[in-house]
Amino acid sequence: MIGKHIKGKSFRGLLNYLFGKDGARQIGGNMEGTNPRELAAEFGISRRLNPKVSRAIYHASLSLAHKESLDDDTWDEIAQKYLQAMGFDMNQYVVVRHTDRTHEHIHIAASRIQLDGTTVSDSWDDRRSEAVIRKLEQEYNLQSVQPSWEKDKHSPTTGERRQLARTGEESVRVKLQRYRSTKQPTTIPLCQS
Repeated sequence: MIGKHIKGKSFRGLLNYLFGKDGARQIGGNMEGTNPRELAAEFGISRRLNPKVSRAIYHASLSLAHKESLDDDTWDEIAQKYLQAMGFDMNQYVVVRHTDRTHEHIHIAASRIQLDGTTVSDSWDDRRSEAVIRKLEQEYNLQSVQPSWEKDKHSPTTGERRQLARTGEESVRVKLQRYRSTKQPTTIPLCQS
């Protein structure tokens, strides 16, 4: 399973995106609203509890490997367990399933502001998210993917792709990655006799 997450500012903008896709449907959550306007108004309640938080939105997407499939109830259960493990146990959230890609995936929109006014910590949230996803893969017998921090090679950034298109020259980072992937690992003796 692949997971991505970001923090944002506009509940209404995110909800318009989530519900604006063809085939999008709400499959879970703990809110009464059923459309972007109603849900954004509800999210406004938690935002007013702590107006100092500039990025009050937590948006996570969880995707299965190609050819894997889950029903809506299982996706909702996974979303709940993911949020709980990430520290979102007293937060408003909604789960939306998309069918616009060849792989199954869901989006979770959650308030980072808990109902007591405190904020969910975002310290080390990339690593925590990866660890939670690995655990969920095992629990639900899903195909495992390599954690992002263990990968030797990362995709070119937008700037690196633009540089290549503009100049025909790859970035130094991309060249180094390619060089490292073609070399066999060598062992260096710690001491020589």
